[in-house]
Amino acid sequence: MKNVKISLAALSIAFMIIFFSCKKTTTPDPTPDPTPPATTSGFTWKENGVAYAADSAWFYTTTRIIVFYGSGANRRGILISFPATANGVFPIPNPTFLSYTVGVAANPVQGTSGNLTITNYDNTNNRLSGTFTNVTVGSNILTEGTFTNLPKR
Repeated sequence: MKNVKISLAALSIAFMIIFFSCKKTTTPDPTPDPTPPATTSGFTWKENGVAYAADSAWFYTTTRIIVFYGSGANRRGILISFPATANGVFPIPNPTFLSYTVGVAANPVQGTSGNLTITNYDNTNNRLSGTFTNVTVGSNILTEGTFTNLPKR
């Protein structure tokens, strides 16, 4: 009987060692990300059918949009000046002014036709969205212009 008690005690100790030495893994509850999703912004257009996406675009002084793309001979610059701080459709060239530059030392060329549409002039969050269509600028035609959530500077 003594051997049974020793065997039972040894078995109990072995069981306890195995039971307590097993590593228990728990998965913590996921914590919500306190950072709100980033607001995406951008400015795209086509020049004579070739697509461009701005490297940098913003609006300032409430009624002007500035856009830059590329560098050197491939550089493009757009300046759009529009007459209101509200949503609406504005014809080019009057009252809306659009100037387009290609290259580094090139003189800007003014748009002579087309429309600018402001779809979201957000004064609270300082963001601007809209489109422009069929803008004739010298020998270039700018189409499918879209700007989304441009930040105010």
